[in-house]
Amino acid sequence: MTRLLRFAPIAAGVALLLSATPAQAQFGGLVNRAKDKMADKAKENVGPVAPGEQLTDETVDKVVIGAQAADRILVDRDRINTTRDQRNKELSALVERNGPVHQAYNEGNGKIMDCRASSLNALENARQERVDKRLDALRADPAMTGKMQLVAMKYGKAMADAQQKNDPVALTKVQRDMMRDLTGEDIFAGSKGDTVATDAKCGKAPAMPASLTQEEQLRHGVEVLDDSLRTLEARAVTQGAQASGLEQTRYLQLKERALSIMNRMEGKGAAVRYGDEEVAAVKKRQGDLERVKRAL
Repeated sequence: MTRLLRFAPIAAGVALLLSATPAQAQFGGLVNRAKDKMADKAKENVGPVAPGEQLTDETVDKVVIGAQAADRILVDRDRINTTRDQRNKELSALVERNGPVHQAYNEGNGKIMDCRASSLNALENARQERVDKRLDALRADPAMTGKMQLVAMKYGKAMADAQQKNDPVALTKVQRDMMRDLTGEDIFAGSKGDTVATDAKCGKAPAMPASLTQEEQLRHGVEVLDDSLRTLEARAVTQGAQASGLEQTRYLQLKERALSIMNRMEGKGAAVRYGDEEVAAVKKRQGDLERVKRAL
């Protein structure tokens, strides 16, 4: 009898748990979810720190200085992006309207256009085979590294000048000349030659309707804006690295790391662990970094 009395409180407790109200059950669920969330948070703070150079107060300061310089250049990027988006919308609408015009043009000129497509493809493939052969020979050359360095030195300054001046035409010319040195082929001149040879074989392409010409002009305008954006962004990186006093590759890696830490502080991105000291360094300059976030 005494033994039964000793177990009575335990039995009563079990009965009380079994008869818990829904509100009590919900409270228990909230507690469990809170525990799970704390456990997930704890998991983020264990394991190795993300690979790469960790940020310090000094390097975060350099990243801020570089990003501020880059941001002043990227002011024009928003304007160019807006213009490009508008042109793309106009192009998409025009392509949709031109559907019947494309169909009539292609059906009326199918024979000559098929001949031209076949000829141009064959000439392009032949040129690509020559380029591949030249590159294979270059890769097999024991002096390849030295030759590549000489080519980079030859065109590096002209390319940097074109980027700094935001001159897509000059940049394209430098890239074209460098590719000719490396591959032995002038791609642009070769394409013009292909057109001449194809004209002689198949006849010239028939005149395009005005609406299709307008479509091509819009497409070319979008490509020019794309080139301008690439040049602008390359210039921003160059100027940002110079202002920061860091080597360009290191500058890029550190600013990407700072941005990733900022995203993690906002609960975005993958669960990557960063060092406590570098997180603290980013927090100190968080306001400054937020103001130049488009340059990170």
